[in-house]
Amino acid sequence: MPALAVAAVGYNIVDGYDKWHNQRPTEAVSGPPGEWVEYAAGRLRLRSLAEVDGLTDVAGRPIDLPSTVRVWQAVIEIDAPDDAPLEVCEIRLQDAAGDTYAADPAELAAADVESFYGCLRPFDAPPTGPFTVTATFLTPVVEVSGIRVTVTTELPRYAWLTPPA
Repeated sequence: MPALAVAAVGYNIVDGYDKWHNQRPTEAVSGPPGEWVEYAAGRLRLRSLAEVDGLTDVAGRPIDLPSTVRVWQAVIEIDAPDDAPLEVCEIRLQDAAGDTYAADPAELAAADVESFYGCLRPFDAPPTGPFTVTATFLTPVVEVSGIRVTVTTELPRYAWLTPPA
């Protein structure tokens, strides 16, 4: 009887690890810098990733940020049908150490930056064909590596986007 219990627990541990592992982004789908990456029934590419200085609020007043933080903006081009799973993506900036930062942080809520809705087609974009989204990030002073795009139904795969050379 004890051997049966150990076998059952051992199976549950392995099954639990597999489920945990498959819910984390661990398998990058990538391409050359700035080029299209096929992912989640669509394709994406990072058109630019740049540090932004001199942010203002909607009234044009400067937003004061500590010297220990940086603001980054990523412009991502997306080409996917409206019903693609890519529509419900999460976009994160990744630094050279592997740490990630969420787009559209609360600390920048007052900033006059383009609205961010993930990988949804913006209202002012053409109804078909590629469109762009702009994601804004706040980080400590770090070296950035690229953008990670995840869709829950695609895990553990994620799209890894690097800026054009």
